[in-house]
Amino acid sequence: RENDGPMYTSLVTNLPKEVMQYPDTPFPADWRSYLHHSEILQYLQMYTDSHDLWPMIRLNCKVESVKREPSEDGDTWIVVSSNQSDAQKGGGEASSTASQTTTTEQYDAVVICNGHYEVPYEAPLPGIENFKGTVMHSMYYRRPAQFKGQRVLVVGARASGTDLAREISQEAAEVHVIDQSVKTSHEGGTFANLSRHPVIEQVHSDGTVQFVDQTRCQVDVIVLATGYQYCFPFLDNSLLYPFKTRGLLPPLYKYVFHTQHPTLSFLGIPGPISCPFLLFQLQAEWVAQVP
Repeated sequence: RENDGPMYTSLVTNLPKEVMQYPDTPFPADWRSYLHHSEILQYLQMYTDSHDLWPMIRLNCKVESVKREPSEDGDTWIVVSSNQSDAQKGGGEASSTASQTTTTEQYDAVVICNGHYEVPYEAPLPGIENFKGTVMHSMYYRRPAQFKGQRVLVVGARASGTDLAREISQEAAEVHVIDQSVKTSHEGGTFANLSRHPVIEQVHSDGTVQFVDQTRCQVDVIVLATGYQYCFPFLDNSLLYPFKTRGLLPPLYKYVFHTQHPTLSFLGIPGPISCPFLLFQLQAEWVAQVP
């Protein structure tokens, strides 16, 4: 659904399909190398079909808690989940009249694969609390038309920040990008209305943004392309530790196994990475081989 998650309308991969595919399931040969996000979804559905995975997937299901229960034979894990009782498997949707049910199950091991692109990280900017314009995270961006004629500041110049700045510049009057690798402000390049600046020194209430090189610009909108936090709301905080400014993370061996409770493992923690699907598969194979 369009308003769920961080995927904007025009989003395509910044990796060629040849390095994204699972080893045993190539992308169709006639597909282009850089794919729209809808094609990635189609590929994952094809993978699920070919490996008969639908019976093992619960859609419309939320994990409420994962709790450790010590025993003489080692840890066991109590998993509480809730779901719509008539949710269909294989891509169906629950009806609006479905009733919610809660399930409690016990497992010898749990693998956490919930991703980390759902809880935005909003970088602190000096004075932003006084800014009277619009402040939004890039997660909620969908189309450039919403910025028509406006002066836009994009905070962040990695993949999503750069992509959004270029796209927004098609409609906006001005686009200003905060790039930590830049020492002094400069304009130009492929997009005449796009400028790059060093880090922010101060955001003023009248919309003026001052940079550390003492240059300034006026903006109507600030878009925070500042990434995401790790979030495991279903885990007890005793299993987690603060990770810089990016939320809580467990102590992990090789970014996979909980160092204190190795029957709890995590897939997909490292990022950004060049071959995400391949990494996930290799991590999953390793976890499956551990007795």
